[in-house]
Amino acid sequence: MSPALDWYLMAAWPRRYKALLLSACLLLALGSGYGLHLRGANASLERALARGAELQQAWQAQADQVARLDEQQARLLGLEQRLREAQARLLPAGGMPGLLQAVARAGRGLVFEQVKVLPAQPQALHAEMPVHLQVVGDFAALAGFVDALATLPERVTLHDLHLAPLAGRGQLRLQMHLKAYASGLPVDPVAQPAPVLAEARDPFAAPARAALEFALEHVPLEQMELVGHLADRRGGVALIRVAGALYPLREGDRLGPDKGRVVRIDAQQVELEEQVWVEGAGWVERSQVIEANGVARHVVN
Repeated sequence: MSPALDWYLMAAWPRRYKALLLSACLLLALGSGYGLHLRGANASLERALARGAELQQAWQAQADQVARLDEQQARLLGLEQRLREAQARLLPAGGMPGLLQAVARAGRGLVFEQVKVLPAQPQALHAEMPVHLQVVGDFAALAGFVDALATLPERVTLHDLHLAPLAGRGQLRLQMHLKAYASGLPVDPVAQPAPVLAEARDPFAAPARAALEFALEHVPLEQMELVGHLADRRGGVALIRVAGALYPLREGDRLGPDKGRVVRIDAQQVELEEQVWVEGAGWVERSQVIEANGVARHVVN
């Protein structure tokens, strides 16, 4: 049977069969088209799902990084706070006079024979500031002095302690090296400890300049001895011992009963100029020195 005949026979079919055939053809065409489209859509969906999984993993990784970053930032802030607290206990720039005042407060009642600030020893992140101390007192006072040094707000360590009796005096001489530590890094001003209000008068507390000068203007130079020297941002500071008490002096301070004025300070001596009355010549100036741990007074031409 020829194809043309088949078409003629199909044309003679009842309308119901023709409708069914047409519907089948339409369904076949729609099914084929839908199948082709669905295959592409499924492929796109699979790619989208795979991409979504990748993005989910990337997001989770970033979320983990953010969580770790917050943790690391909190840890960093904690370390910075600890650093500031540690720096606050280190000696600030120009803080040696304040430390020596604290040392003298701790040694109230003792006789300071020598206070010598030794050269600084720079390290990687800090500098060691050694101070040689020589004090005299009874055992109880010396033990209290050592305990007080160990509790100073500034971080200090004690080295080479040597205790020896003084013949016939019932007292002991203590020699030691005290090491303070100065920061080699800039210190946050917030971390600096609050200034401490001055306490009652002690052997080395820095009083008002007028009170200090008044106290020393009436002391003969023969009773004064240079026991220490240091320097800060304002210049040299001499530590003068008078009757067991320590006094800080700077250039320009008044000293002695003859209107003396300090004109030069170094590690070995303090030089001052005095005005004295000379019969027949009137008021004349002369130079005097207070020497370190030796002759207390020396006349200079």
